[in-house]
Amino acid sequence: MGASQDEALARDLTTGMKNEIKRLELLVGDLSLLREKNDPINVYVMKPIELTSWLTDIFRYWVEIARGKSVTLNQDIAPDLPTVQMDENRFYQAIGNLLSNAIKYSPKGSDVLFSAAQTEHEITIAVRDNGTGICREDLPHIFESFYRGAENKRFVQGMGLGLTISKDVVEAHHGRITVESEPGKGSLFTIRLPIRSIVDPGADSVRLICAIEK
Repeated sequence: MGASQDEALARDLTTGMKNEIKRLELLVGDLSLLREKNDPINVYVMKPIELTSWLTDIFRYWVEIARGKSVTLNQDIAPDLPTVQMDENRFYQAIGNLLSNAIKYSPKGSDVLFSAAQTEHEITIAVRDNGTGICREDLPHIFESFYRGAENKRFVQGMGLGLTISKDVVEAHHGRITVESEPGKGSLFTIRLPIRSIVDPGADSVRLICAIEK
């Protein structure tokens, strides 16, 4: 049964395509942020987001992308994540960059895991792949603009901007992004968001905040 016969599938694909268009638009806009550290800081539009539902929608889109690449995308998203304050378009971009890389660099027939959980102090969102991994000497540099890697394995395609943008977006939400990786053993990217800064206190109005200055 195709999307024309399955209303739920058609709705998911339409939502996913709209999100992807947003991500590409933001990618073009964010290029200006990477030119100089003294560029004007960007404005983020923060609003309440039901995190479990939002992350599940992201998974539904990317699982189809992974299937098209003969990769299985699995999810382990906690069902009771809180409502948070974030710029959903830009944070979608941060997560989308991680999922895109994980799927792109995973061999056919392998699995990628997209997970999210909450502890007492933070919310974690992680992407684990079974790709080629990253060399130890490259790890300290992978969030740098245009960095491609000494062995030219993980960063063959593109200009090396995705991880830099993901880092900037996460830091603008008062969080941090880390990576664990070994050659031949895949990579684990983890976003950590402090609960005291991100959990929505109940406000339903849109707020404007500025990204953290470099």
